[in-house]
Amino acid sequence: MFIRFIMFIESFSRNDVNMIIKLSVANFLSFNDKIELSLESSPIKELVGTNTFEPPIKGASLLKSVGLFGANSSGKSNVIKTLSFMKSFVMNSFIQIHATEKINVDCFKLNTGSLSKPSFFEIEFIVNDTKYRYGFEVDKYMVRKEWLFYTLKRQEKRYFERTADEFEIDNSFREAWNIKHESIRQNALFLSALAQYNGTISRPLYQWFEELTIITDTNYGGYINYTASLLNNLKFKSYLKKLLHAGDFGYFDVEINETEIDPNQYGFLSEDIRNLVVSKIPKHVDIKTKHKSFDQHGGESNDVLMDFKKEESQGTQKFFALAGPIILSLMEGRPLIIDEIDARLHPLLSRMIIHLFNSDDNQHGSQLVFTTHNTSILNIDILRRDQMLFVSKTLSFSSKIESIYSLKVRNDASFEKDYLSGKYGALPGENQRQLKLFS
Repeated sequence: MFIRFIMFIESFSRNDVNMIIKLSVANFLSFNDKIELSLESSPIKELVGTNTFEPPIKGASLLKSVGLFGANSSGKSNVIKTLSFMKSFVMNSFIQIHATEKINVDCFKLNTGSLSKPSFFEIEFIVNDTKYRYGFEVDKYMVRKEWLFYTLKRQEKRYFERTADEFEIDNSFREAWNIKHESIRQNALFLSALAQYNGTISRPLYQWFEELTIITDTNYGGYINYTASLLNNLKFKSYLKKLLHAGDFGYFDVEINETEIDPNQYGFLSEDIRNLVVSKIPKHVDIKTKHKSFDQHGGESNDVLMDFKKEESQGTQKFFALAGPIILSLMEGRPLIIDEIDARLHPLLSRMIIHLFNSDDNQHGSQLVFTTHNTSILNIDILRRDQMLFVSKTLSFSSKIESIYSLKVRNDASFEKDYLSGKYGALPGENQRQLKLFS
């Protein structure tokens, strides 16, 4: 199953670089104290050639993937929700949130001191050859703080800092001087506003968030048509066929038929309104999978087409939905975030996806962040110790993140066995062995 998925991708590859270094969050959902999700590699020699890479920043080394393990309700998915909130707020706070609208942020509710404090978000990332540190603090009513720094020759410099309605802007950040600061609403981000004016610095940062692909087990269905739309590119289709063949789903090709919306069904509307409505409705996409069939003597017969959304399994549909974002991430060097990567998939399929990122075929610094309950991935042949992250609850019910490396576990330990025995924590309640339901 672990075929080499070699991609010679001249027509798809881009010159820009998009990488995650570190995510920090506090007082949000199950995170009370500040936690960090780091993709910086530690000074260990395990799988250096396949699982790490050197970004265009001197002296840096990053991980190609990290996996989040832990019990249900430990906070794994809340790491993903942190990235989702940051993406949504950067993209929409200036253009979609009304002046009197509350900010849809949820603080840590199990500590009375947290209820009156803002939530903290910060991310360090790379766009092209520059490292940025961007963050903000918000409550339901306003942006309390916001900041943007960049690193030049290993020295961090400021673009801007904001405290409520007060702005401190560096002279080098000239595009920010073209906006009247008093026009920035209290519930909107300054970066979100700047990007609408196509600033040479702010717009690429905005696009970094815009292109951040976050897939969960509840929204993956929306990526089925996304993958299908990419099949118009013959090179992408050849890669997809390789990936589907490796997954052994029983079909060898996919046919796509897109149907235009008939404007006549909206004939009761005026022409201008009708054209607007039709332009906003996506085409109907009909997906057929092509299967081989055989006669009663075992000889090959005519190929059979099956309705993808009606006749293929949920696991097959999810893998197809993931396939487009996976291939594009590897082609274009985009970070890919997948919550519950193993849900609906055979354990070997989720391992195959992780292998694609942790291999020589990942030539563009693509990164995968995933959550999983598949403990077979806790294997030194698949992940380094700094790629295995455990999410668990403290005694005050706040989530924390620890890597096997930070726990000072030896590289010859039996990670899966030790984890399931409770040695690292991050397991469901310890009382399940004593459970007697009807006594």
